[in-house]
Amino acid sequence: MKKLKKIRKITLAVFNFLLAFLLIGYAIAMDNFPTVTRALGQTSSEISGSSDEAYYESDYDNLAALIEDTKVVAEEVIEGGSVLLKNDTVGNEPALPLAKGSNISLFSLSSVDPVYGGTGSGHVNTDLAPTFKSALERNDNFNVNGDLWEYYYSVKDTYQRTFGSIYDAGGEPLAGVSGVNFNGDVPWDTLINGTNVNGSLQTYGDAAIFILSRVGGEGSDLLSEGFSINNPGDATDGDYLRLSPKEASVLEGLKAKKDDGTISKIILLINSANMVSGDFIDDDAYGIDAAMWIGTPGQVGLYGVADLLVGDVNPSGRLADVIWYDNQENPVLSNFGAYVYDGTLPDDISDYMNNSGTYVVYQEGIYLGYRYTETRYEDFVLGADNVGNYNYDQTVQYPFGYGLSYTNFEYSNFTVSAYDEVNHTYDVSVDVENVGSVAGREVVQIYLQKPYIEGGIEKPSVELVGYDKTALLAPNESETVTVTVDEKYFASYDANDQLTYVLDKGDYYLTVAKNSHDAVNNILAAKGKTVLDGMDSDGNALLTNVLDYSGITDQRVLKYSTTENGVDITNLFDQSDMNKYDGRGDNSVEYMTRSNWNGTTKQTVSLTWTPQMTIDLAAKGYGGQMTLEQDDIAYPTYGANRTTDRNGNEVANIKLISLLEDENGNPIAYDDPRWDDLLDQLTWDETVELIRSGMRRTASIAAIAKPETLDHNGPQGLTERFGNFDRGLAALTDDPLKNTNAMNYPSSPVLASSFDDELAARVGNLMGEEALWAGYSGLYGPGSNIHRSPYSGRNFEYYSEDAFLSGKISAQAIAGMESHGMYVYNKHFAGNDQEYNRMGISVWTNEQAFREIYLRAFELPIAEGNASNVMAAYSRLGMVWSGAHKGLMTDLLRNEWNMRGFVITDMWYGQANHMNLPSMLMAGTNIVDGSRPTSDLDMAKDGGYGELAWAMRESAHRILYTVLHSNAMNGYSLNTEITDVMPPWQIELLAVLGLVGIAFVGNLSWMIVDEIKDRKKLNLK
Repeated sequence: MKKLKKIRKITLAVFNFLLAFLLIGYAIAMDNFPTVTRALGQTSSEISGSSDEAYYESDYDNLAALIEDTKVVAEEVIEGGSVLLKNDTVGNEPALPLAKGSNISLFSLSSVDPVYGGTGSGHVNTDLAPTFKSALERNDNFNVNGDLWEYYYSVKDTYQRTFGSIYDAGGEPLAGVSGVNFNGDVPWDTLINGTNVNGSLQTYGDAAIFILSRVGGEGSDLLSEGFSINNPGDATDGDYLRLSPKEASVLEGLKAKKDDGTISKIILLINSANMVSGDFIDDDAYGIDAAMWIGTPGQVGLYGVADLLVGDVNPSGRLADVIWYDNQENPVLSNFGAYVYDGTLPDDISDYMNNSGTYVVYQEGIYLGYRYTETRYEDFVLGADNVGNYNYDQTVQYPFGYGLSYTNFEYSNFTVSAYDEVNHTYDVSVDVENVGSVAGREVVQIYLQKPYIEGGIEKPSVELVGYDKTALLAPNESETVTVTVDEKYFASYDANDQLTYVLDKGDYYLTVAKNSHDAVNNILAAKGKTVLDGMDSDGNALLTNVLDYSGITDQRVLKYSTTENGVDITNLFDQSDMNKYDGRGDNSVEYMTRSNWNGTTKQTVSLTWTPQMTIDLAAKGYGGQMTLEQDDIAYPTYGANRTTDRNGNEVANIKLISLLEDENGNPIAYDDPRWDDLLDQLTWDETVELIRSGMRRTASIAAIAKPETLDHNGPQGLTERFGNFDRGLAALTDDPLKNTNAMNYPSSPVLASSFDDELAARVGNLMGEEALWAGYSGLYGPGSNIHRSPYSGRNFEYYSEDAFLSGKISAQAIAGMESHGMYVYNKHFAGNDQEYNRMGISVWTNEQAFREIYLRAFELPIAEGNASNVMAAYSRLGMVWSGAHKGLMTDLLRNEWNMRGFVITDMWYGQANHMNLPSMLMAGTNIVDGSRPTSDLDMAKDGGYGELAWAMRESAHRILYTVLHSNAMNGYSLNTEITDVMPPWQIELLAVLGLVGIAFVGNLSWMIVDEIKDRKKLNLK
């Protein structure tokens, strides 16, 4: 009996634990209800009354045709975006292209383990991706050294690229940068003794192809000079973008083999979205005959690399970033990373976020990348004061816009049209002739120089303002290329005097050039300068036109101070400029300026924490619930016009689909009064659900027949299986290829380097098609942040150092996606141009640089690509998280740019405690990428916070409007109904809870009955 009682006690304790565990688990699961439901591939709603109405139809009848086209276009991106950097003559012929059937040897571990994309959300599914060997052997293009390839494959796990621990000078782990890669490889002495490697070179010596790979990803930047790590022999003294000693040993060994006649030529392929230091490319010690940058190729891009090497395709890409002779010469690196404020930070700073005590200053201002290198070069030639001993040729290995071809092109008949008073544009035309011996395409680049007035607005020597790409021109064939240049790019932002965009009086130069350096040389030639004045080569004055703006009226000077809709453009980001910040104390920033290159270049900025920073940090609710002031603003109407359907469900009289178009078939505008009637129907809880739960979705609202939508997170494509969800065409048609993955396209810098708007549009169009077949309505991407530094971890997601090129290419891709009803979340808006301490780091910048570079790359996709949405950055502008910055999210994004869609946060999870729900809603951010508890908003449910309530309603409005105009509404009509149902996992979990609860109660009751019996027996005794 005693033993039985003991067993029952143990059993009761077990059931008690299980019941408590399940109750807690159920509560957590319900807090994350949509995420759990979607992860299990289940649904919480049933749809009835669907129609065949398709507002966005596919141009494909089956997946086979679509998949084939994605392969073709993905290859074309590599073929059109790869950049031929060097092509010396070997014997009597250029090193490239290689003859078909050449016997070649592939060197470096990357030959067997290439970088296909970035890490994190940029991961590429390589199951079906070719290796370098299989790609090069396709169509019998080349015979690849199998012994060497097999040797590398056998040792790749020993020498593979790994994630290294990174330490400061004192040997302590460096916070915020774990996961940065360093590069391992097989040194020459080991390699040459590998099984039959040395002997195989006798047969496969037509060319040695060395693949130099680097990889970046989300969450950490690449290792730069100044850090020490635990394996310095592999990491080039801490600089991941330099040639490592082991890699150098292989190139030196190959040079010796070339000298003794074993191999004929050495070809370098740079397999990296991050630009490496290029000093080694022309180093005689390595004997590199040809070099090509291929970026990261995605799933099938290596086939395109093979086509380029064999000459079936002529390279036509042009650099979207400068390749520095030594990346450490880039002034940005003096202020790149996470810097800790001097002084005493408040004790509870960790309650806000550790990163809230860090900052970065964009001290270079507008002189980023080629804007710095070309401007300082021109000032050197012109003999400007304080320019210093600047040597362009030892600073820049290859300029922005640079790229070679297997043929040559000549320009003539350069003209600039009269000013178009209606469209405010100029037409710039030039004849392009292929004067070489093979067919090829040329990129025509238009650059502008604005008049620089010392002490006035900072201006670079040249800026890209237009481009186009010719058709494939046969030898001796010509094409007249005309590029329209918008005068708005003549304006510069005056953040200190006029506080708006200004057209300064003076001479404006337009030139056509093959790269940014040719452009400035052309302009210098037009100013009468030659190599005798210090130029490194003579320019062509005939390719330059001078526009005289000296006599424009004062009213014309401020022509671009208002938007087309009449909204005044003025300063919105003074509090992000330390020189204007109200709480700056003794802090100040001396931005880089043309008037004092020597005194302002490479100046690291040290800032001190001030008491006002603590106040400003707390004002937006960092680290806890925001304290809102109550108001007496009347709340919106909730739950109006609701009835009960035949099943007892509460439904609204107006369905979402009815707001798509009026009785005459005309679109119903965002600000149409009928939207108020629809929004009045929403309940408080439905509004909250839309806002709080947006992790790769928007929530269903059954009452108005608003479907749940699915969003994909990935910068290079949808990547997942087409048949993952039951709403895509692949599942609905039971396509035999529904288990195939969607395409991983080459990285964004490759697409940008194509300078090909039509190609970008085709990529976007295919991604929109893939969304229809996979069942996605939204995409977390593309990325429009700027390549501020070569070491930024997510450069593979972003396009270029140049905002104009970034914005134009992105706009074309986005327009293609949006045309198929897939809304985009252009990310990360804004100032998230590095990964170090991205959560909460303060970005300090002046408004001119912010607008002309970092914001323009986001503006163009909205203006020209119809981009619906943006994703807010984790970083802060000054002391304000971007998602809670009203100037950014409302005044700029909505009022100036007229974006109609919504703003989502970056992923909201445990470390994101510098983000706050009420503050983001009040600023104009609309939905959480995650699943937030409602406690932040519960305080406002019963009244007293009208401003917040209206901000919530506006968020609902934007979400609903965007979804209504997406492919999610395919199949929806006025007869469509949505019924909320309990998903199977919830039913099963409740059933288990019930069984455990019954067992617990039964066991407890048994014990109680036994206890009563025992007491009675004792009493009888």
